[in-house]
Amino acid sequence: MQNKISSTYFLGFTLIQKNTSEDKMLFKKEKHEVFAVILAGGSGTRFWPKSRQKKPKQLCKIIHPEKTMLELSLDRLDDYIPPKRRIIITHKHQFEKTKKIVGDRAKYIIAEPESKNTAAALALASLEVRALSKNCNSYIVSLHADHLIDDHENFQQSIKEAIEVAAEDYLVLMGIKPSFAETGYGYIEKDQASNISGDLRANRVKKFHEKPNKKTAELYFSQSHFLWNSGIFVWKTNVILNEFEKFENKLLNELTSVQKNLGGFFHTVLNEKLVSSYQNLANISIDHALLEKSDKIAVIEALFTWHDIGSWSSVDGFNVKDEQGNSLTENSLAIKTKNCTIRSENQFVATVGTKDLIIIVENDAILICDKNNTQDVKKVVENLKIKKDLNYLI
Repeated sequence: MQNKISSTYFLGFTLIQKNTSEDKMLFKKEKHEVFAVILAGGSGTRFWPKSRQKKPKQLCKIIHPEKTMLELSLDRLDDYIPPKRRIIITHKHQFEKTKKIVGDRAKYIIAEPESKNTAAALALASLEVRALSKNCNSYIVSLHADHLIDDHENFQQSIKEAIEVAAEDYLVLMGIKPSFAETGYGYIEKDQASNISGDLRANRVKKFHEKPNKKTAELYFSQSHFLWNSGIFVWKTNVILNEFEKFENKLLNELTSVQKNLGGFFHTVLNEKLVSSYQNLANISIDHALLEKSDKIAVIEALFTWHDIGSWSSVDGFNVKDEQGNSLTENSLAIKTKNCTIRSENQFVATVGTKDLIIIVENDAILICDKNNTQDVKKVVENLKIKKDLNYLI
């Protein structure tokens, strides 16, 4: 029998449900339910021109030749959290492509009417989990669709340990031991004097640090109590909602009001006037909204390797290169060229006497960027928005 699919809408959100068979997954016999929430609504502006409004980086084959970033994210949940407890948060412009890519691998896909940063997305997801959960002891594992984690076994083990810490009503952050002095990540400073539950890898958080300059990053790297902030979180559903009630009451009340009108779930038809309630939500990250204010924050050092695929330069280390350090697609030619990356699916590209460039060729646009300036690719998108040149944005 084929799975039946039903689409339903509320205040500009779209939720797709699929009837899936009972999966033999981890946690099945345990008293608590673990839900995975994948944040997949970003715009990926640093990956222009490959990444566009309707097909951002998480829906592109950036790292793997045959799989999108979102598919790779779902891979690490297999044999661990079943599709019936997977929720994907995306944007309305990306809903159809997300639905096609996901298939029956996640039961719920919710499309936000507009991007409001991670606090709104996670509040929405938390309310949905509370409504779906069969008991009051549910947990949420919050992930990003643009992260690369190859070591699935250690990833799952780290999540298990984080759940043990979250069981004591902590909001648990997954910290990554730095492998170099990175200036593009935020850092978590752990309180070395406060081990939790005897777990030597779990500590209270002493302080959050914004992205540092090079000198400060080198200082953090030299000290063992600084970790990269991966943006991977584990917490009890009721605990995170209590913290929203405490620190972002207006945001939570807006979404709770919508939920009550729906009879407890986010999958029915609502009056379009309620779209305005989402427009009024604060545009704020979960870090600034809750994590930097709460006294329930813990960090656990991850066992797995982690990569934030945030710009073209972050992909460079995964590319196969020739003896001159060039990463080339088949339809390209590099003469007297060093340390260049060329990606072109259709057009032939030749370089002569160049170095340290990233060249991305799409059918309607070409990017030529110095490797040291890949973070500024987003400025191309910003300028196109100012000019209202939607042809190269959508």
